[in-house]
Amino acid sequence: MGFTANPLSLSMSNEGLNEWVKNGEAEAAAEKARREAAVNRGRGGASGAGTKKSGDNGRNSNQNRRGGNGNSNRGGERGAMNTRYKMPYLTVTDLKRPAKGWREFLCTDFIAKSYSMPWSLAEIKLRLDTNLYNYIGNYLLVVLAVFVCVLYNRPLALVGGVVTMKMWDWARSGGDMQGSTMFQFKYGAATILSWAVMMYSNVTFAVSYAMLISVTVVVVHGVLRRLDAPSPSFARSPRTQNTSLGKMHTKD
Repeated sequence: MGFTANPLSLSMSNEGLNEWVKNGEAEAAAEKARREAAVNRGRGGASGAGTKKSGDNGRNSNQNRRGGNGNSNRGGERGAMNTRYKMPYLTVTDLKRPAKGWREFLCTDFIAKSYSMPWSLAEIKLRLDTNLYNYIGNYLLVVLAVFVCVLYNRPLALVGGVVTMKMWDWARSGGDMQGSTMFQFKYGAATILSWAVMMYSNVTFAVSYAMLISVTVVVVHGVLRRLDAPSPSFARSPRTQNTSLGKMHTKD
């Protein structure tokens, strides 16, 4: 008997997930509009208009205190705070997506316009969630590169990790029944030997060090990269349009 696909299932396709998210946002917007209409009908004409005007003035003053209006780029990001987060619904299909172009991921053409400090905790969460979802393939390659570099500088830890995995493969092999004497002997021996190998080769320290660097790099980039970062453009890039090759490309 098969399992029914649901928003939390790993078997749900990207199209189905996007449709489910869009339907949820549409229902939330319709419910909000119905509530606002009911409130406005109960207030009356004059009192409703005065309250709306004072509310608009309050919102405008808050925007001015934050140093921008609703039409600015940062205001556009803050206006998108109501977007539903995507990372909680990440599927195996999303993890298999290929990495996007590194010029787009790193924003090398327009660095000054592509990175900035976030204004609030909500903006931090939104940037990190959106960037992780859109560039999950790039971030996985970054994490892999960090682990390779760390283990390359610590070959003893790499050997210790391989030996530890082989010992546990040996402990699980043979088809011994759980609770039998041989099963307990294999698991006890694997536990003691793994502990000794990991302590001697510093596998735990190397893995922890690689994880710390990976998380730091991913979080810093995901938080600082703006959601409205310009798309890569060789002709418009200030880094290339002043070079001889850039001028030839612009003329063409």
